[in-house]
Amino acid sequence: ASIVAVRLLDKLGNLIEILDVGQSAILQVEVRANRDLPELVLGYAIKDRLGQAIFGTNTHQLNQVLCNVKKGSTFIFDFCFVANLGEGSYSISIALHSDNTHISNNYEWRELAAIFSVINMGHLAFLGSSWIPPTLEINKIS
Repeated sequence: ASIVAVRLLDKLGNLIEILDVGQSAILQVEVRANRDLPELVLGYAIKDRLGQAIFGTNTHQLNQVLCNVKKGSTFIFDFCFVANLGEGSYSISIALHSDNTHISNNYEWRELAAIFSVINMGHLAFLGSSWIPPTLEINKIS
C-alpha cells in the first residue's frame, strides 16, 4: 500500500497550514493498495517542533481496520480532531501497516507528511503544548 496524498483541511474542506488553538481540523490521507492485503491499518502521530509525539492513534485502535483489501483499491481516511494544542510548529507522521503496530508489514512510513502552525487568536495566554483550560473557584475562608 502507498500514501497518495496527505492534506490538512478546515471543516469546510479548505487546505490549511495555520490553525487556531481549539480549531476543528481534518487530517485527510489518500491511500492506494498496490496488492491484495489481508488487512490495512493507517496510523498518524502529531509531533512538536522537537519531534516528540504529542498524540497518535491508528485505525486498529479506533476499531476500523480494513480487511481483505483488493489491489488497486483507493481509500480516503478523514481523521477529524480539535487542535487543543499550544502555540507552535507541528508535524504529522503517517504509517501504513497491518495489525496494531507498524512492526510487521510496514508498507509506508512518512515523516513530515504535513506541517502546520498553531496560533492563539482568542484564548487567554497559556504555556505548554496542550490547551486544557481550567475552571477556577476562589473561596474566602477568613
